[in-house]
Amino acid sequence: MNGKRGIPKRKIRCAKPAKYPSCCNRHFLIVVYGYPSPEVWNEVDKYDIRGCCMPTYKKVKDKSGNYHCPEPKYMCSNKDCRLEVFMRKECDLMPTIDASYYFYGEEWKQQDMVIQSRMLPRLRRKVHYKLGSDKSKEVFEKGLKTTNVQQLHEPQREYLGNKNKD
Repeated sequence: MNGKRGIPKRKIRCAKPAKYPSCCNRHFLIVVYGYPSPEVWNEVDKYDIRGCCMPTYKKVKDKSGNYHCPEPKYMCSNKDCRLEVFMRKECDLMPTIDASYYFYGEEWKQQDMVIQSRMLPRLRRKVHYKLGSDKSKEVFEKGLKTTNVQQLHEPQREYLGNKNKD
């Protein structure tokens, strides 16, 4: 069921549509997420304000296949129509692996830091055992400069080799 009570109709376009054939409406609202700027508040009739949480990727069918789109760019101002227009350049053919970075980006970053804080002392201990205290200090200093787990693997490979197992 599309339209008034069901799922909104969704279309993919390269640019803003001039008119939607189903309802013959020419006025489209610009979709805005987040706290509206003073410019948006001054011309609130031109915008569809949707709040601060970004939606998950939507599956949109097109002639050339199914696309996965982040958020609509325009919405039909006719409340009965509920058409959402997505921009083709922002859509992907393949679904994203994990769209939770919109909501939990800071949480993922904190979890990465927890993992790093556990891995770095262990790496330092292994290098100290294998290569001595001077090299373990070097590894520790390099490890402190890393910002994610993948970067922490670089000094591990450099000092302990590729086939390091616990």
